[in-house]
Amino acid sequence: MDQSTTMSKSRLQSQARRGAVGMLWVTVALVFAKGLSFISQIVLGHVLPVETYAVFGLTATAVAMIAGFQNASISKALIQSHDRFEELFPRYSAFAFQFGLLGAAILFGIGALFEQVYTTPELFAVIALTSFSVPFLAINTTLIASLSIHYRFRDINLNDIRRSIVYYSVLVGAALLGADAYSMAIATVTGALVVHLLLLRLTGARPEYFALRPREFIETFATLRWVLLSGFLVALAMRSDFFVVGKLLTMQELGFYTFGFMLVTSLTLPISAGINQVLLPIFAKLQTEPEQLRQEVVHFASAIVILGSALCLLILGLSSVSIHLIWGGKWDGAHLVINVLVAAMPFRFLATISGVGLESIGQWHRRNAILAFEAALLLICALVGGLWAGIEGAILGVVVQRALSGVLGLVLLGHQIGLATDEIAALMTRLLAPFVVAAALLFVVSPTRHGQDAGFAELGIAGVETLALLALFLLLALLLNRPFILTVIDLLHRRLRNRDPLSSTEGKADD
Repeated sequence: MDQSTTMSKSRLQSQARRGAVGMLWVTVALVFAKGLSFISQIVLGHVLPVETYAVFGLTATAVAMIAGFQNASISKALIQSHDRFEELFPRYSAFAFQFGLLGAAILFGIGALFEQVYTTPELFAVIALTSFSVPFLAINTTLIASLSIHYRFRDINLNDIRRSIVYYSVLVGAALLGADAYSMAIATVTGALVVHLLLLRLTGARPEYFALRPREFIETFATLRWVLLSGFLVALAMRSDFFVVGKLLTMQELGFYTFGFMLVTSLTLPISAGINQVLLPIFAKLQTEPEQLRQEVVHFASAIVILGSALCLLILGLSSVSIHLIWGGKWDGAHLVINVLVAAMPFRFLATISGVGLESIGQWHRRNAILAFEAALLLICALVGGLWAGIEGAILGVVVQRALSGVLGLVLLGHQIGLATDEIAALMTRLLAPFVVAAALLFVVSPTRHGQDAGFAELGIAGVETLALLALFLLLALLLNRPFILTVIDLLHRRLRNRDPLSSTEGKADD
């Protein structure tokens, strides 16, 4: 074996280990944060009326319109240009904060417009309060980028755990004290400020706030224009359905729709966040090594989709009965929304991985084209479905959008990194087929997943059914992904045989 081959294998093992350690810390933070989230969701589900969730949904839609201001993908530009980070950070951090201030002002105006369009009391005040978080959320992303570049995944996720404690404590406390629709806005502003202070202490970085003069601001905007556009499109690709369902559905239906969306997001979005947090810096440092990048995309996509699909299968099997028992039937109207969104999540994971892959190699034009397509498709599908069959049609339209965006994203990324069409089709089939088969059989066994008026006996039956289909899913996943599984076993074997196969300097950033 020549020296270059040995170095290449060592590099792949290094990236695999960093990715595994990063995802492990994401998992730790995920379990903690989602435990708090679920507890808070239980409390809020009992305390708040259904219609309050309609205000939450419309507020989130307003925020989605200015998402590029508060998460302007500037952090992704910093990571993608990691070799110039020290040079770029002062200018980009100042731009992020000042761009966020502009976004806060625009969100204030959108709040006034939304209250007129959707005739919802308190909507303007809730959106106006939320706007104070925008500049701090924006600059926080640049501080997190400084940790990601150095693979400080432990620090990132420990900080996320602290944020979760603050956010959910304030959220539940405000709701219990009678803040009602203002609860989430209060928690969002408090969380953004606390996280900013924590990140300043953790990174030791000193970001700029008002350092850019108007001419420098415009120059920076011109430099980052395609990156900034992706920040807006990402949110619209996930939330544009609310523009139409907010007018098509009653306040109660919109409340059920938002509750289901929030619950599924609470349980699965951290996986997508972990994809961005862990894979973007790893892929970015491989952008000049196409063969290794191709291998890592396939390996990480396989791991994330298989593990994420197993989680989705558990949610799919148990959610309807569990929701009825936990909230006493109050949120039974959200069953369909939750089940259908969960069924579409494995496709969403593929779309997220594809987006990260394109961003890591600086393909912002292609990334933006995909996101624009996703946003328009979501709007159209939700509109057609909502006009055709109300809340059921709207949520089915969302599934169509999720499936098509996952397929399109992987096809474009695959071609960009040198995968043939038949290789892409084979990858999608072996990753998604086990979940599709197991999920379909769950509904064959129980078409309504035990529906309403379920008790603990039904929960036990649903648990047995879910575990049986989960076992089938794992068996199919192992059979269809045998080469990947053998690679994982080999990496684990190497790790056990040599406790630190990497040099000490390589491992320090991950510990």
